[in-house]
Formats: sequence, structure tokens, C-alpha cells
Amino acid sequence: MTLGTHENIINAFFRIAAKKDARLITMSEIASEAHISRQAIYQKHFRTVDEIIDEIHQIIYQNTYSILNNFNPSHSTLNEYIAHELLPRLYQHRDWLRILHSSNIDYNWQLFISKQYLPIIYPHLDEISSQLKISKDFLALFIIKYYEAIISSWLLQDLPMPPEVFGKYFLQLVDIPITDYFDF
Repeated sequence: MTLGTHENIINAFFRIAAKKDARLITMSEIASEAHISRQAIYQKHFRTVDEIIDEIHQIIYQNTYSILNNFNPSHSTLNEYIAHELLPRLYQHRDWLRILHSSNIDYNWQLFISKQYLPIIYPHLDEISSQLKISKDFLALFIIKYYEAIISSWLLQDLPMPPEVFGKYFLQLVDIPITDYFDF
């Protein structure tokens, strides 16, 4: 199997998903959009749309998990690490991520994000969880959703800022107490 063809099929899937309800996408449409026979897709690449989505998860996972898994709190804060290491990796797949965050293409997307990042954040929450008297599970999920809201808002822009620029804004956003956003 050639990597170029594999990516071409995934990109064809995303091009269709950007225009159509993802639940209605067929392998025939993907084959037509990718300019490859449906039989070739079935025989050498994917048997179902769900397999394509699983492959997308794996690509994004491989692209980002190793970055976050190498986070060392003695070298930088998590926020700085995300700004300088993770954001550039996410930006590489910004077109895919925009569709994943703005469509019904993948009903498991939110669960995937939580499962991917929970093990990285969870071990660092003992002290704050104890101080706040909030469970680590709740706190971890809150943090993941908070970061995701900022990052997805960035990636949903028509022309997202390059990560080198957005990283500075990201650090400002996460450093401002949430109550400072409201002026009531």
C-alpha cells in the first residue's frame, strides 16, 4: 500500500465531509473523489468509513501523543509546552481538525480527545485536586475541555494564525483567570 494513496483516500473523505453530512458518505463517493476504484480501496486500504476514521485517530494520535508524553514539568510549564510543541503539530492537520471539530463526521471525537490527553494530565493533578476538594476525574476533564475550547476556536478560523503567533495568544488566554473575561 502506498502512503500517498492512503492519504489521498483520507483527504478525499475530508473533502466530502466538508460539504456533506458525514453519516451519508459512502465508500463509492470516497473512491470517486480520490480517483481510485472502490475495489482498490476495499482490497488495499479501508473496508468502511469507520476504518478511515480510526486511521485518522491513529495519525493524529501518533502526531500529538508523543509530544505530550515527553512533557517534563522541570523544563517548562504545561502551557508553554503546549504553545511551543503541541500547537505546531496540530497546525499540520488544521484542515482535518477543523472538520472534526465542526461537523458530525466523528461522534467519538470528543471521547478520543479525552482518552488521548487524560493520562498525560491526570498524574499532575494531585495537589490542586486536594486543594479544591474536587475529584481528579472532574478536574482533568475540565482542563482538557478548556484547552480544547481554545485550540478548536483557533483552528475553526478561516485562516488560523500560524502556531508561532497563536502560541503567544494561547499563553495569554490560559494565564488570564476566567473571571477576567466577564465584565458584569
